Amino acid sequence: MSDVADVLVVGAGPAGATLGYLLASAGLDTVVVDRADGPTVKVGESLLPEGVRLCKKMGLASELASGRFMPKHGAQFVLSSDGVRDRFVFAEALRASGAEIAYQVKRLDFDDMLVRHAESAGARVRWGFAVREVDLGSESEVGVRTAEGEHLRARYLVDASGQAHVLARQLGLRQPMSELRKVAMWSHFDGIPRDAGDAAGDITVLWSESGWFWLIPFPDGSTSVGVVGDPTVLDAAGGSDQERFDTLSAATPVHREFLAGRRQLAPIRRHADYSYRCGTTTGERFLLIGDASGFIDPIFSTGVFLAQSGAFRAAEMLVPPLSCGQLPDGEARRAFENHLNLGVRRYLGLVHRFYDGEFMNGVIRSRRRGQVRRALTSVLSGDVYDEANPLLRMGVFA
Repeated sequence: MSDVADVLVVGAGPAGATLGYLLASAGLDTVVVDRADGPTVKVGESLLPEGVRLCKKMGLASELASGRFMPKHGAQFVLSSDGVRDRFVFAEALRASGAEIAYQVKRLDFDDMLVRHAESAGARVRWGFAVREVDLGSESEVGVRTAEGEHLRARYLVDASGQAHVLARQLGLRQPMSELRKVAMWSHFDGIPRDAGDAAGDITVLWSESGWFWLIPFPDGSTSVGVVGDPTVLDAAGGSDQERFDTLSAATPVHREFLAGRRQLAPIRRHADYSYRCGTTTGERFLLIGDASGFIDPIFSTGVFLAQSGAFRAAEMLVPPLSCGQLPDGEARRAFENHLNLGVRRYLGLVHRFYDGEFMNGVIRSRRRGQVRRALTSVLSGDVYDEANPLLRMGVFA
């Protein structure tokens, strides 16, 4: 095996592990490095059906259905002011793509599954490798270096480092979305009641004046509960993150009922200033995917799907030329960027319609049915690239 790998992937999350599997399966010498010592607890615990379809293409259908993850048939949206509730069932989407079900996943378990799958295909995964600097100066290879001076080289570099955005930080590519400056706080709780039947695994999104809450159920009986809001609102609710979380929960009647007497299983975690994009996502010998290329907002659970979708698109771009000793040309790189930007632009439009109240007050309260509802269900399922979808074709979310 050469000292110079074909592809070096920085980050072993869903984007990096998925790409590692795809590249190694195609016969490319692929190294995946990550600064952590192993998979960690993260937000992004609710998958979309289109993301599950991609996992199935990787041969993970049986692992997803093994009982480790909670089947998710739909998404419920609730207005806290009057309790109005509406449920979107994925099976009612516009087109049957084999993606009528998703899963609720604890990221520690889900990410571990993806990494092991990448290793089984031949990808070499190194934990505890914290990239301090990327070297793009050579005409024939790229390299990364740790603070301790260890150096790895490859013909091509993929930054899938998530919110560490290793390459974007070094090249000054990160562009914050100031209009979406939010804070998320969350933990896991035991004993929160669930609906009966196939609605038991739904994600519930609760809208209130102070922000919105998520409830994501897991098969072991625990539930991920989080709150997202403006920093000024959350910070005014108390001194510590625990006090803020408790105050906001108590001020929202529907949410207060969910949490009444429930046991909190872990300290409150906090994630802030996470919405940003990158000015470019490709270069002659590098590309950015997943959260390393940008992150919108957790509201519609798009992060993991866009990460894996980007990994599949990256593999399509990289495998043919690298297998022949060449590099992707400019046209291929532009097509890759256009694909990523289209998905981000459409979901960003949907996110803005959520925060300006149009989605909750216009869609949920009206409980629309028919073709428009099915089209929206498709978008909520992750089918954001279907040009036959009338909402996408008309540029409703552009």
